[in-house]
Amino acid sequence: MNKIVTSVLISLSVVKRISLYKTYLNTIPLLIGIRELFIGKINILFLVLASFPLYSALLFSIGKTPFMSFARSIQFLLLVFFGNWLIRIWNFDVRKNVNWIVIILSMNSILIDHYNGIYLIDRTNFDLLRFHLIVGEPNFSSLLYVVLFSFTLLDNRKLEAVLFASFVLISQSRMGILGILCALFLFVFKNSKSKLRWLNVAINTLFFTYPAILILIDRIANDPFKQTMVHKLSPRFYLHVGYIEMFFKNLLGVGYFNGINRIESLLSEKAIYLKESLKVDDFEIAQQHSLQIQLISEFGLIGIAVLIYLCYTANKIIKNDPRKLIVWGPFILSTLLINCMHEVSLFIVFAYLVKDSFLENKDLNYKTIIYEKIIKRMKK
Repeated sequence: MNKIVTSVLISLSVVKRISLYKTYLNTIPLLIGIRELFIGKINILFLVLASFPLYSALLFSIGKTPFMSFARSIQFLLLVFFGNWLIRIWNFDVRKNVNWIVIILSMNSILIDHYNGIYLIDRTNFDLLRFHLIVGEPNFSSLLYVVLFSFTLLDNRKLEAVLFASFVLISQSRMGILGILCALFLFVFKNSKSKLRWLNVAINTLFFTYPAILILIDRIANDPFKQTMVHKLSPRFYLHVGYIEMFFKNLLGVGYFNGINRIESLLSEKAIYLKESLKVDDFEIAQQHSLQIQLISEFGLIGIAVLIYLCYTANKIIKNDPRKLIVWGPFILSTLLINCMHEVSLFIVFAYLVKDSFLENKDLNYKTIIYEKIIKRMKK
């Protein structure tokens, strides 16, 4: 594939809807993943990522999860191979092309939604229009823009950076705004390796202590404080706490995308408390809204072990190339408030970490291993 075709495919793969209509263009990464699967090699880091869907498929095979969880696991496995493909092609020229294609698509999305009168509730006091943008939902769209914004800072692409930041503001995504601010703050120290390393420690500390902080607030804080968190900040507080409690009741996990099938019963146990003490009349049954909490609640101790390995490896890479923190830092902070295992953004970030690092050429050639086993059996 040449760079233009590659860039178009990546850009189109993030477009989940036009107006109110699904595009199904998110099948593009799955088709690329199938093609990559038959090449027969996978990078070691992406092999570790593949442990998530493989473990979830194991839970399905012993009757612990529904078929939809298994189907989602297959989808994620193909996305892992799509990410493996990105390692080879994600370079400056492709990023530049992807930036402008995504910008054009985003502008078209805004114009189409404005024409059709498709907006979300304004979160400000200025009667601003809030749009879904190209991924089909403000937060998922913002995560993509945060990742691309971080690359534009590294690539010194100022106009694209301004446009991506503008899209995040239009989305009114608090998670996205946090990511943009984090990227800008890290970029200020881009030439200071020692400061970037200390900032990396701070980001990782916040990332790993986040569930503990939530549980501590739930146990210690009084009801008026928690009520303020729910109504003024986000109802995700009680969702996050509920999913963390799910982990303690299911240490081996409940399976990929199966958490939402379990959370209702957990929250129902707290229905009276939520209604009378926190004034939550109609609590929302939703996904985790946090990548870390999704891994903890759906994959249990296995999820924690893999997450620790992934972050440890990412930090080893960043130690050798601290500027990669400008992409990694905003991403992992943003994922505290969004579950994105099925998003292209996640695989772009991991492919970027692997590229030009000590892991780039560390592959498992499973096709060769399979052929060798077949030949040995034939000789017998």
